[in-house]
Amino acid sequence: MSLLKEIGDKGAVVEWSPLKEQANLVALGSKDSTGSGFDDYGSELELHSLDLCDTSSSSTTQIGVARASSRFSSIAWSKMVVNRQAFPYGLIAGGMVDGHINVWDPYKMYNKDPDPLVSTISQHQGAIHGLQFNPHIDSSHLLASGGADAEVFVLSLDRPEAPTVFIPAPPPSNAKHTADITKVAWNTQVAHILASASTNGTLFVYVVCELP
Repeated sequence: MSLLKEIGDKGAVVEWSPLKEQANLVALGSKDSTGSGFDDYGSELELHSLDLCDTSSSSTTQIGVARASSRFSSIAWSKMVVNRQAFPYGLIAGGMVDGHINVWDPYKMYNKDPDPLVSTISQHQGAIHGLQFNPHIDSSHLLASGGADAEVFVLSLDRPEAPTVFIPAPPPSNAKHTADITKVAWNTQVAHILASASTNGTLFVYVVCELP
């Protein structure tokens, strides 16, 4: 095993680009006061380009940056196939420690747009440790989130500027975690199946019947 690239002095969550034609891009969301965090509560989302064919240098090229008012706890990147024309680089979502989910347009970041933030969703009360976009093409606009408030939500970003939020197991179901959510994961074979895990060892599997 050998080191190809290195981004130093970054306490961050990281996500590779899901786009085949932009597979050399990586997103970093700062999660502590080292590196790019600009104060004890704020942070930055950075886009880096990695030339993996250049083995003479371990450095990367920062190609975009956006500030956030809270630190990152999780990060996810979607192809947004259902709205690819409007978002050619997809969408990046950040689960923040203050309970917000921020959604950015990486194409705007790449082109130095001063306002790449698309929307902010205020649904959780506490850090969002679980965050994942649906991996299926027709459902790539669906984002699952799980937080320290023991809540699990599914967000529809078919209109990213006005997301729709719903509960995967609504009443009369009693399926509800009683501890911090650590992970959410969509099934890679069936688009409407979602799992969530919590710190008390409980795992829930949902059949999300009414996908938007």
